[in-house]
Amino acid sequence: SIDFLSPVETASFEARHPESGCLSGTRDALLEKISAWFNDEDPEVPQIFWLSGLAGTGKTTVSHTICDMTKKINRLGAAFFFSRDSTDQRRVSRIIPTLAYQLAAVRPELRSEICASIQKYPHAPGSAQKLQFDYLLKEPLLQLSAHTPTLLVVLDALDECDKERGKEGGDLLDLLFAEVPQRKLRLKVLVTSRPERSIEETFKRTGGGSSVYRPSILHEVDQSMVKRDIELYLTHHLHRIQMDRAIQPPWPADYALSLLLARAGLLFIFAATMVNYLADSYYTPQEQLRRLLEEAAQPSSTYMGVDELYLHILQRMVEGRRDRDLLCKRFRDIVGAIVIAQDPMSIKTLATLMQKEEDEVLVALLPLRSVLVLNPSDRSTPIRIFHPSFRDFLLNRERCMDVQFAISEAEIHGQLAGDCLAIMINSLKRDICDIGDEPILNVEIPQLQAKLGQQISPALSYACRHWGTHLSKSAQDATSMAPLKEQLSAFTSRRLLNWIEAVSLSGQFSSCIANLALAEDCDTYSLISDAYRLVLDFQKVIRESTMQLYASALAFIPNCTLLRYYESELSSSVRMTTPRTDNWDVCNLVLEGHTGPVRALSFYPDGSRLVSGSEDNDLRLWNLADGQCLMHLCGHSGPVNSVAVSGDGNYIASGSDDGTIRTWHAVTGQCLTVFKKTRGGVISVTFSSDGRTIVSGHEDGLLRIWDASTCKVRWTLEGHGKSVTSVACSNKDSFVISGSLDQTVRSWDVKTGSLQNSYQGHSAGVLCVASSSDGTCVASGSEDQSIILWSVSDCKEISRLTGHSQAVKSVAFSSAKCLVSGSADGTVRVWDTGGTCLSVFYGHSGGVDCTQFSPDGAWVASASGDRTVRAWDASMTGEQGSRDWRNAHKGRINFTAVSPDDMHVATSSVDCTIGLWNVRGDDLVLAHRLSDHSASVHCVDFSKDGDFLVSASEDCYVRVWDTRRGTCLRTLPRHDGGVGVATFSPDGLTIVSGSFDSTIRVWNTKSGEMLGLLSNHPSPVLWVAYAPQG
Repeated sequence: SIDFLSPVETASFEARHPESGCLSGTRDALLEKISAWFNDEDPEVPQIFWLSGLAGTGKTTVSHTICDMTKKINRLGAAFFFSRDSTDQRRVSRIIPTLAYQLAAVRPELRSEICASIQKYPHAPGSAQKLQFDYLLKEPLLQLSAHTPTLLVVLDALDECDKERGKEGGDLLDLLFAEVPQRKLRLKVLVTSRPERSIEETFKRTGGGSSVYRPSILHEVDQSMVKRDIELYLTHHLHRIQMDRAIQPPWPADYALSLLLARAGLLFIFAATMVNYLADSYYTPQEQLRRLLEEAAQPSSTYMGVDELYLHILQRMVEGRRDRDLLCKRFRDIVGAIVIAQDPMSIKTLATLMQKEEDEVLVALLPLRSVLVLNPSDRSTPIRIFHPSFRDFLLNRERCMDVQFAISEAEIHGQLAGDCLAIMINSLKRDICDIGDEPILNVEIPQLQAKLGQQISPALSYACRHWGTHLSKSAQDATSMAPLKEQLSAFTSRRLLNWIEAVSLSGQFSSCIANLALAEDCDTYSLISDAYRLVLDFQKVIRESTMQLYASALAFIPNCTLLRYYESELSSSVRMTTPRTDNWDVCNLVLEGHTGPVRALSFYPDGSRLVSGSEDNDLRLWNLADGQCLMHLCGHSGPVNSVAVSGDGNYIASGSDDGTIRTWHAVTGQCLTVFKKTRGGVISVTFSSDGRTIVSGHEDGLLRIWDASTCKVRWTLEGHGKSVTSVACSNKDSFVISGSLDQTVRSWDVKTGSLQNSYQGHSAGVLCVASSSDGTCVASGSEDQSIILWSVSDCKEISRLTGHSQAVKSVAFSSAKCLVSGSADGTVRVWDTGGTCLSVFYGHSGGVDCTQFSPDGAWVASASGDRTVRAWDASMTGEQGSRDWRNAHKGRINFTAVSPDDMHVATSSVDCTIGLWNVRGDDLVLAHRLSDHSASVHCVDFSKDGDFLVSASEDCYVRVWDTRRGTCLRTLPRHDGGVGVATFSPDGLTIVSGSFDSTIRVWNTKSGEMLGLLSNHPSPVLWVAYAPQG
């Protein structure tokens, strides 16, 4: 069902008031221009129209009118009206599901395609924007007939959408520019916004040429036409007021209308606010008009007129009142909360959150109905600001000249943070929906939504979703933050887990991670930091079964501050048989998804994302906030050896064993270019700092310098005698560094392609090179297990770094002159440039092929042959992680088994060996290394008493081992193919094995005799299991 998309209903055209459009006879030329653009089927006409204008120039009324016009001819596909005062109407993740829902509603044939896509990709609505676009829009739209009429999509007030990576709407514009101009989607898109810099730059960079219809700028339209339209608007609405309030004509007089028009200038919002002010039933229109005319003045700047009107409305509210100071304080508190709130709240919700009487809130708002949209007779209706310019006015002290009405953003955020913390402390509790301690899946909880509605009020819901935002923004001002410390301490020490429970049950788990990340810097007791690690490490479990928070997640955290405060919340059914660790794993994130060893990685410039390349031929894009895979880039036909992100974060380059270099759009994932195939594999690629040049190192011993825009080779650099394994550009692109298996490091002039210097000192092949941020130092790592730091000025060795026990496969500098290295020994090391090893990270079960510092130097990322990417805390020093894993296996670990008493662990690997480990506190100590197999060991299993271990291998044999002595007791007769699985029966008397020869065999454990043969499987047997009773 398309209801699964959970659209933002308030963002649709249908949710808007029917009279929100342009008054008949106004904006005629602009409306005609947009209509002509939409109806023009000429393939040369761009598919995207951008309407830009300052606040108050009437963009949204134009959007509404265009929606109305196209809806009448059944050509309106979808509309999203963004709003800064509604979380859902500004949240990036809600845009595409909402558009898809609306498109499905208007086109029956599209509805079936979108439903099919949801069934095929059930996680699409919660995925990254690129995947949302592909699965919910692109794929369904491509199935439409070529004769389907073009539909209009309207995106109004894009500037009011949240920013992601510094851009309003995140990747939305980039996705539209990548797909809509190709005309296969049968869409045209109207975008309106203020002329924000990031939006303008995106249109200039991505939407140049024929992609975008020449922009229309409302505040640059012929002034005489604008003034005429405002006059029509005022005349029409003032006549309605005169008729509705039975005012004796003529009203207003011609001179009065002329003065009002002069004050309105070129801003429709001024005219609309004046109409609301005069129509306010709290006063008489004649009295309101007289006051306006007394202060009438020609505005000297764009917003002076509307600012004076806003100030007049506020001062009128307290005029002649002895309790002015009290009323102004009440105004700042209540209206400040409305202005700062992350979602619109009703009178009832706002009163509950702020612990005020509903009547007090209503009385404070009644005189402000010319600037606020509220329904006094329905206290459950959300209160909204009539126009965003009122918010801008109140928050800008240079515009709001009366300090008693000016709102301090940090102060109100602090007030709301306190209100949120208070209601959560008083209302949250364990098992808030009376589910019971039995951990079940959230989808299996009967009447969950009804229970949530009963137990979690709108005010509590608001607090649970937004307390972190208010807290972090109040922390920008020490005065606002100080009163919150006691409340924050009470909340984190008593209700933190109950809050995670409530948010997860409500289906808002992503806001759980976001709030903790925002509030982490405000935490003085480490409780928020511990909770952040808990939700990151156990998010998959808690998302699906919230009550596992107490039953399992809490049970497996270390002896941290969070556990000390919440130990009483542990489920009584949980029994720990081994001691807890004392600290969280130094590895903050493990990124899993690649099906082959990960050879390469690169951070985005803002540090929020990371791209990886693997032997599975693919690239993956990761969100570092929660470890989710955002995009999967396919195209190479061989292992990906190297990836790089351009300095502006817009492009990715990848080099592969298939001999090609590909460039990708870093936002949409679209493959932009495939460079001419070269002889042999491409081992290394990098961008110049300006992104105009790509440098590549090749298996044939050559370097190539490419023009990134034309894909043509500028220079082919010869000199190395063997494969070029690594290339790097200096910080100012003055030279290129290369490392080769010929044991040398060379530097080259980028402009001329000539050799500058050769560095010699390694006794084996050079596998990696890097240039320091200041360009004075070069580092190289080698198969000889060492790292050499070289002086660029004289090519001499500065220092030699030793410590790795196998080949050094990666080196990278941070901006703070630290160096990180990764090795085939499975470790990651951080060094200072003096040669001192600052830290060693253990955790990978395979060699480390690539390492990098995050742009801010706070994280180290590593890519490994164990198919994972890991993110480490770069500030940690000394040895971190479990070091005994480092030499246990020389290849990927296929399988891990734990003995029934939890005191032993067995690991099987592609290196043909089995590791038997003893559990010692928070560490594993290698007891035996079993090496009788001659091929990859796929599976291991302990017997019920833990005395025996069975193993299944690609060498076609099943072996039984004595776990105490570490000796092979017997080898069972050979299968006709590799053995994928073997397991003991519950009583330990028999063993069953499954093989690639498509058979299942049952064996006597003691004698090794085959008891049975099952051979009806049509394909390889990859898994077998006994029933619990055997």
